[in-house]
Parts: sequence; structure tokens; C-alpha cells
Amino acid sequence: MKKFTFFLVLGLLFFQSNVFAQRNCYSYEYLMQEIQQDPQRLIRLQQIEEQTRRIIQSGELQGRAVVTIPVVVHVVYNRRNTVEDISDAQIQSQIDVLNEDFRTVFPGGAWPQAADSQIEFCMAKVDPSGNLTDGITRTSSRKRSHGTSNSVKYSSQGGEDAWPADQYMNIWVCNIGGGILGYAQFPGGNPATDGVVIDYRYFGTVGTATYPFHLGRTGTHEVGHYLGLRHIWGDGNCNVDDGISDTPVAGGPNYTAEPCTDAPDSCPSSPDRDMFENYMDYSDDGCMSLFTAGQAAVMQGIMAGTRANLANSTVCSGTPPPTNEICDNGIDDDNDGLIDCDDPDCGNDPNCQVGSECTAPTLIGATPSGNTNKRKVKMVVSWTAVSGAVSYTVEWRTSGSGGWSSGSTSGTSYQISNLTNGNTYEWKVTANCPGSSATSTTASFIAGQSSRSGARGPLQAGSDVQVYPNPARNIMLVDLSHMREAQVLHLTDITGRILREVRIDQEASILEVNVHDLPNGLYLVRISDGEGSRLSSTKLIVQH
Repeated sequence: MKKFTFFLVLGLLFFQSNVFAQRNCYSYEYLMQEIQQDPQRLIRLQQIEEQTRRIIQSGELQGRAVVTIPVVVHVVYNRRNTVEDISDAQIQSQIDVLNEDFRTVFPGGAWPQAADSQIEFCMAKVDPSGNLTDGITRTSSRKRSHGTSNSVKYSSQGGEDAWPADQYMNIWVCNIGGGILGYAQFPGGNPATDGVVIDYRYFGTVGTATYPFHLGRTGTHEVGHYLGLRHIWGDGNCNVDDGISDTPVAGGPNYTAEPCTDAPDSCPSSPDRDMFENYMDYSDDGCMSLFTAGQAAVMQGIMAGTRANLANSTVCSGTPPPTNEICDNGIDDDNDGLIDCDDPDCGNDPNCQVGSECTAPTLIGATPSGNTNKRKVKMVVSWTAVSGAVSYTVEWRTSGSGGWSSGSTSGTSYQISNLTNGNTYEWKVTANCPGSSATSTTASFIAGQSSRSGARGPLQAGSDVQVYPNPARNIMLVDLSHMREAQVLHLTDITGRILREVRIDQEASILEVNVHDLPNGLYLVRISDGEGSRLSSTKLIVQH
């Protein structure tokens, strides 16, 4: 298509996406859930896009050796339906398909831009502890289906924990349910959930593989998302771009079936017909046959940038991942698979990473998300960022009860669902740094009511203001807990036109702004002091 904007325009595309009754991939919706729980996720995607663009434009990918990605397959099956416990042969058939699809250019095809992605896949030979493995884990679970809530990725929720995402590509195979064939996490998300999930009925080419998705192309499609590719139609219409220069514009997904003779042209005013043969479309497995050179460049750029550690992993060669090692002038890594240094100079060890001692997050507070007139409500909890933290674990429970529920995020806010309106809950947050972690004090909130955990303090210039929910539908809530100097809020469109100007009550900890009349779109929230100096800004998505 016209330009490389596959994540830069993501905020604009969110509210343009159509709903298709035959949707079989949940990756885009999964990404939107991530952004709603952590609005900074969109910013990180934009940063990854910029990094990938620079890598491609620099020319450093030319002459680059073939990249091999180590794979671990987590088979999670219901103990009463052991057919979900697929065979080793079925798993190997999927790896074979990935290697064929990512390396083969079929001669005589209709598209001269079809390209070899120069990416291969191998089953891991050692596990994170350094023990020999076949690259397969098998977990018996009580759950009949796992849906798209990530339960399959946590042993505490009936699934299997991810292996370190910087050393392995995690693939979970399970009964997803709901007609979903699979979904993937785009680059830049939470390492604890990073990877691909595929339904056992659409994995590989033998065993339980089910026609017409019986040739392993669901795996190829989802790994494409894992490596940064969008759906070829851009999850929109003819005015939306998937960010790849050599993929034709399409007005929506194609559900082309064998004998694959259709030649749809959903955007007649644009050059070329729809590329229904592309692995990132929705055609049946037998009709898919190519990635383009532009798509290959994006995937190679991701492997040279955001996923560079994965590209350098040695776990397929039988060499254990780095554990229990010490860098020059460094400290032990506490068995977390990462090597830490107390000095920025880690010498020549390519596996060595600068470590940091985690400090405990400061809890900001909790705010309602959505309708609070229901029996079950949602709350968004927030906290301060911790330098060096790669993820945060959020825990909550009914006040005075026993066990904790938990979730993970890489941002500084998290949405907790299914809370009983009016009940009191306790919560805490653990910051996870390479080699260390630290847990906050425990705070409480009443479901359905706003609460503030800390005193309102100074805000450092340039830091991000926290707004909830994001995307917003009718009301935007602004957390003022750490903005003592805040005097004025401006809400603008992306051209800078001021749509709201709100004076801030110095005693308030939460500011409520009505956005019900604003069109769907991307907006900017700016907080200023009494002198007009900007203290903080962030982006807001409005979606009705």
C-alpha cells in the first residue's frame, strides 16, 4: 500500500474497524484490549514502528543472514477431552509449514513481489533451566475452553506459564472456543503473555487439523502478527492502509475458498485486485501462498530491533539460555534468565544486560470504568512507574479474604473486571525488574467509587497524565493524584484545535470530563500550570 504506517495510525483505525461475522483471528481485538488496559501500549507500538522504519531505511537488512526463531509449544488440554492433547507429529507438521511458508516463493505466481522472508523456526532443545527438552510442554487442565482472556498463559488459571520471551517464541495450543482460530500478541507487549495462541483444531496438517483450515496457515497468519504484520486490508476499508507499500488496498477480508479462482477487487479505484493469496488475509488455507517483500522487510526489521534478543537465542543449538551468570562488575541474576550488571559497561558478553534494583511502586488510586449502576462493575487501578521495571503484577481480593487474584501489564494502570458493586477490595502492585522485584503497600477501594491511595504531590514535567477509561465513550476521568501544580486541562484534536478547557479544582484528586459529543477519533490531553507551561500530556481515544 501507500506508506509504512502499520502502527502509527493504529489509534485512528481502532474506531474504523468493521465487525465481520466470519472473523477467525482475534489478534486485532486482543491488541485493542491491551490498549484499553494500558493506554501507553499504543505509544510503544508507535515507537516500535519508528524503530522498524529506521532499520529498513538504513539498509542494514541487506545481506542479513537467515534468522532462526526458537519455538516452545505449550499443549494445554482438557482432562476429559484428551483429543486436545495433540501428537508430537502434529506439532512438527506445524513447524514444517512455518519453515515452508516463511522461506518458499512459489514460481509462476500472480504476484512478482512475493518474497522469501529469510526467517526459519526450530524446536527448542533446552528449557529455561538448561535441561534438555523436545520443545513441548503438556498441561492437563480443568478448563473446557480458554477464550481470549490469556488464561492459557498462566498455570494459576489452568494454563502454562510462558518461557522467557526473549529466548523462545511461545505457542499455546488449546481449545479457544467462540469460533476463534487463533490470536497473537504484537511486539512490545507484556513478556508474560507474549506469543501465539492457536486452537487445536487448526494447528498443523495432521491429527486434529480440520478442513478448510487444515494446512497450518493459521499458524503462519498468527506468527505474522507476532512479527508485526497487520491484516492485509488494514482492519478498515479502502481508505485504510496496512502500512506495507507492496500490498494492494482492500476494502475488507477475503474469505476465498478452493479452487481459489476468485479475483476480488474490493477497491476498484486503486491499482491491482485484492491479494487474497496473502497469508495475512482470511482466505482458506489452500488459497494462501505468499508474503510480499515489504512484509518480509517489516518482519526482518522486528527481528533486528524489538525482538533482537530472540534472534540471538541459542536454545535450538543445545546451549542453555543465560542463567546464574555474573558479568564483570556485576551481580547474580537470581535465576530469572537475565544477566544483570551494576555497571553500564557489560564488557563483550552479548547476553549481558544492565540490571536495576527495583523500588516499590506508589499506588495512585482506583477509578470506575464504564457503567457503575450494575451489580458487577469494572475498576481501573493505577500506580507510579518504576525505573527499570519490565512489567507489573497486580493483585486484588475481597477485603479480608484469603487468596489473591492477579494480572500482569507493562503499563502503569490495569482494569479489574467482575467486581461486586459496593464491596471493598484490597490491592497491591509488584514491579518486576531484571533480577529483582518490589511490592507496594496494600491499599483498598470500594467497587464503583473513585478512591485515592496517596497524597496529591508534584508532577515532573514531561511525564504522562493518567486518563481512564481509554478508549473513552462518554466520560474521561483524569487522575490528579500527583499533579499539585495542575491548573488547566486542554483537550484538543490532533491538529491542536482546543475542544475543552477545564479549570482544575486544587482539592480534587479526580477530574471528570464529558466527551460524549466528540466524534470517534484520537485526541490529545494536556495539563498546564498557572503560567501556561505544559506539565503533562497523553493521547485519548474516543470510541462510541
